[in-house]
Amino acid sequence: MHQVVWTEYAAKPYEETINYLVDNYSLDTAIKFDEKLNKQLDVLETFPNSCEKHPTKKHLRKCKITKQTSLITFTKGNTVELIMFTDNRMQDFKR
Repeated sequence: MHQVVWTEYAAKPYEETINYLVDNYSLDTAIKFDEKLNKQLDVLETFPNSCEKHPTKKHLRKCKITKQTSLITFTKGNTVELIMFTDNRMQDFKR
């Protein structure tokens, strides 16, 4: 089993997204989003290489949470680092 670790670079945008969902939609929407994310984190604990590989940076993976959001991860040993929380509409993972 792998340990999943948030970096500050990923945690801050995630918190901002949760706050945005609560402020602009509802607490229920934010909870559902958080549940989707937690399901993905559970998968990463067991299968850290289950997400899409970066085409040139093979050590990075993109885990799609929703149509709009993804996590970029880096696995080293028994640790999966969540290095970036991204908006899919603004980021091109292929670069």
